[in-house]
Amino acid sequence: MSIPENFAEWAAVKGVVLTGVEPRQIPGRGIGIMTAREVKAGEILVQVPLSCFRTKQTVPATLAKKVPGISIHGLLAASLALENARNDAGSAPWRSVFPTPQDLSCMPLLWPASLQRLLPRPARDLVAKQAAKVDSDWKAASQLGVERDEYVYRWLLVNTRSFYHAPAGGRTAGCAPGEDKMALVPVADLLNHAPSGECKVTFSSRGLSIAADRAYALGEEIHICYGRHGSDFLLAEYGFLPDGNEWDEVCLDDALLSRLTDAQKDELERLGFLGRWRLDPRTPGCFRTQVALRVLCGCPVRDFVNGAEKEGVQGVVDVYFGGVLAEFLNDIGERVREIEGLGAGDEEEREVLVRRWKQIAELVEGAKAQLIQQQ
Repeated sequence: MSIPENFAEWAAVKGVVLTGVEPRQIPGRGIGIMTAREVKAGEILVQVPLSCFRTKQTVPATLAKKVPGISIHGLLAASLALENARNDAGSAPWRSVFPTPQDLSCMPLLWPASLQRLLPRPARDLVAKQAAKVDSDWKAASQLGVERDEYVYRWLLVNTRSFYHAPAGGRTAGCAPGEDKMALVPVADLLNHAPSGECKVTFSSRGLSIAADRAYALGEEIHICYGRHGSDFLLAEYGFLPDGNEWDEVCLDDALLSRLTDAQKDELERLGFLGRWRLDPRTPGCFRTQVALRVLCGCPVRDFVNGAEKEGVQGVVDVYFGGVLAEFLNDIGERVREIEGLGAGDEEEREVLVRRWKQIAELVEGAKAQLIQQQ
């Protein structure tokens, strides 16, 4: 993947305005947007007119009629696949800066099943949902004369490069919440992710604009935030795994569910606290987790929920929770050894998976240390 010489000219003709920034190749990271001079805080760096957006409304009606029942995501993927098949000159410069199929091989959706099953639960669940969506969309798009691998590649391009904006007229009837807001935005889709310290993205009736969040020196990369997501989400949805993600979290469902009796599960279900138990760098256990721990310890749950818990109960819960986390760390170690001993997938995929579990272990260790300090 490289930047064609006519890309800047093509973008300008489309009405895209780049001020003080330009696309550049970043070693090991594909293409990003870098400053071409010093930039002031608040300066508008990127402007993309609404006429440049790719949405459900811009897909030819003749194509939409050929694929009834397809999602908007799937329809945009079909449109990209057909443009590529006919080598459409109007979008060729834009398509030339897309990640290649090899670049997207990092997506867990494309991993062998033996590796997918070893993903942390949140990532594994997301990949399963992606697979179901792809199968559903492909069922509609398969008669377009496009190979499945090519279609899945375009589907992943849409998945990793789309923005969400509110279309005029409100939500589209029959669409899943948020899906009708899906849009491909050329040039803006080159910006890479940062969990914080990112430039501000604004949508208006004129299109999209991106403003500098601070002053930048010459040659710095500018980023946007794809959302305050944990790293399981970022890995499953975008295929990258950041270090030091301040919004990272650990799913504790596998660590706690096996300890619960059926009666305890029923109790948590009635209370509305079954599953989705988390810990993050800021707290050793979310409110939902604390409720589940009290059920496991035989402590009164309603006293905790109502803020009337007796003194000393939290200490009992913390000791029990420390044991849960210690056992979870042992399970993580076994998972890492299992991955390292597999011959499935390629080495890079296994390394990413091991790195994710080690990140989780670090968060669990931190939570365990917090509990010890509190005792």
